Amino acid sequence: AECAWLVWLLRIALLQPTGRSGSLGAATHCVITGLETAGWIPAGDADAEMLIQRVSSRAVCCFAKEPFMVVIPEISKMERQLLDSLECLSFHCHGGIRSIVFQGPPPQRAWSYVYEYLMPAFARRMLRDEPQWALPPKHGPLNGCRSVFARTARVCAAARVKERLFLFVLREDDHEIWGVPGGAVARGPNGDRSFLDTARREWDEEVPCNAWADSVDVRHRLLLAVSKLNSSKWVSSMNLKEPDLSTKGGVSCTAWIFLAAREAFFLESEWHSSGRRLFDIREPEHEDVFYKCDAREDLCKIHTHGAHLMEHTAGTWLELDFASGWLKAPLPGVRLRADVAMLLQSRPAEVWHFFAGLPAIDLERDGVCGIPQYSYPVLLSTVGVREKLAVYRAMYPKLGPVAATRLLRTSLTSKDGAPYDAELVQRCLECGAEATEHFCGKSVLYWALVHPATCGPVAQWAAIQLSRAGARMGRHEVKAIGARLEKEEDQDRADDWRSLASGRPPNPRPSLGRRRSSSDSTVSTPAEGKGSEKGAGSSAPRLDGSQRSVRRRGAAAAPTACQ
Repeated sequence: AECAWLVWLLRIALLQPTGRSGSLGAATHCVITGLETAGWIPAGDADAEMLIQRVSSRAVCCFAKEPFMVVIPEISKMERQLLDSLECLSFHCHGGIRSIVFQGPPPQRAWSYVYEYLMPAFARRMLRDEPQWALPPKHGPLNGCRSVFARTARVCAAARVKERLFLFVLREDDHEIWGVPGGAVARGPNGDRSFLDTARREWDEEVPCNAWADSVDVRHRLLLAVSKLNSSKWVSSMNLKEPDLSTKGGVSCTAWIFLAAREAFFLESEWHSSGRRLFDIREPEHEDVFYKCDAREDLCKIHTHGAHLMEHTAGTWLELDFASGWLKAPLPGVRLRADVAMLLQSRPAEVWHFFAGLPAIDLERDGVCGIPQYSYPVLLSTVGVREKLAVYRAMYPKLGPVAATRLLRTSLTSKDGAPYDAELVQRCLECGAEATEHFCGKSVLYWALVHPATCGPVAQWAAIQLSRAGARMGRHEVKAIGARLEKEEDQDRADDWRSLASGRPPNPRPSLGRRRSSSDSTVSTPAEGKGSEKGAGSSAPRLDGSQRSVRRRGAAAAPTACQ
């Protein structure tokens, strides 16, 4: 039943136009919406329908989030052909489906299995067919190493006004955090063919009424690959196992694309030029528009009808201090994603050379006497950065035990609707916070476990740290763990929850063994749609001068969820 969407998709794929009668896997650009009723009707060809049922009956959903992956063990040649036919399907999200052969042990519903076997197989297949998605890291701990598979892109529009430099940012309305446009690469038949394609599509999605061509000048651009080292437990399709690059965890790589902003767009959106107000991100005309807070049945129309999702409603510019890499805002209270801030504070030489070569915007020729100084410091948010502990150490460099305990209690019991970070718990404990602290008759361990906005993996890691620091496991805490365990789909984390409930905080889990199976299997997954670093230092220029995997990007509801 959990793979009913796979039956639906396979029936739809068989109905698509083919190069010759009865052949499988021919290309088509007809967009599948999820509303096609033909997917619920058995295939007219009895042999084909039997093949579909045989494949789906063996399908094992290994990961029901992004990346959505289903494994079909022990596949035959005809079953491979059938699954390959899914790769021709196009969707409104511009993502697609990938069918990948790999070898490994029997499928498991655990992130460790996805990390160990499925993601490496996916990366190998993508780079074999489309090598442009691998980039040599030019910044980060893997600077100078071999090329790494990258799945996301960030777009930094920059403007130079005489000796001053500005960067365009957007506000994430759901948590009031600012960042640059960007998202996951969409590699479907109607999707991206380069990182510049990804940047253009993401810009047009996030700033819909200021077209890419009218906002930035692609003649002045820089592509910078930024690498990161991650824990192998980080549940993300960006987290890749690369043993020759990192023996302690995964690696990831992001394509940062810096471009020159056009003068007209800068003047329209800059704080002072627009009347001392934020830039209003307007809705696109003649399109159905929905927001993240809308009802689920409305959000489904993004996939079923190609409606537009408004991710932001406001933008502005931040001023970059060329000497230090620090940012200032035209208004108080701007909290910026830490991945943007930390990249600029490290002052990469390539980026600083790009900034120095930007064409200058001469405001005085239009009778404008210049832009007043931005005077408000930009605050940091840990959203968008894996090194959250480093951010919290910078935010709270001298936290005493009393203040650390107060911050720990406030963070875990807050009702502002925002999740907490396990790294904040870790920082508080580093500074001497009392792990046995109570609030309203319940322990901070209890409040960490029942926090409604915080996801299971984060709550589990925070609980493990509190337990190791002396927090006691009572009946309230065990009951809270039971509630988490009921919702847990990952086998490894479920075992860790049980160990934690018994009063034994689990140790870091080793990676899966290198067992191999001589037989092929299949994974069926909806495909995608979204150390110390060296700064530029004194060298920076002056500003004046074989199983089978089917992958696709997730959507809202079955069968729409298969898009």
